[in-house]
Amino acid sequence: MKVFLIQFVILIFSASVFSQSTFGLEIRTSRNVTHNSSKIVGGSYGLSGYKVTKEGNPMTFSYSIALVFSPNTGSMLKIHGGGIKNGRIIDLTEYDDTFSSYSYANVDLPYNYLQLIPSYAYNIVKGKFNLPFELALQ
Repeated sequence: MKVFLIQFVILIFSASVFSQSTFGLEIRTSRNVTHNSSKIVGGSYGLSGYKVTKEGNPMTFSYSIALVFSPNTGSMLKIHGGGIKNGRIIDLTEYDDTFSSYSYANVDLPYNYLQLIPSYAYNIVKGKFNLPFELALQ
């Protein structure tokens, strides 16, 4: 594995010496409302269960930092690393086998995960007009 890493570093630095390439950093962040289009009705476990009475729309937060390599003016290779937090906000009623029920409001069920995303971007440049296309494996 160390040999592969050393070869990769040598390739990147030799490519930057023999061409007009550039390296850079890209930082992204976002915050938006996630509109849940699916409906959770309820579920059960053993002799207990729950029924969802209302579903809200939580906030989604994301951040990432990317290492950017541009071998020419039209192409860019990026590797983004970052995290995302989203989830669901629901109101629910829980019941059990003794015919008891409990109501809960604004239960936040967050999903926190990290991701590493490689991508390739190509810029179509015509004078002052610039149209970027980006393809990422997510």
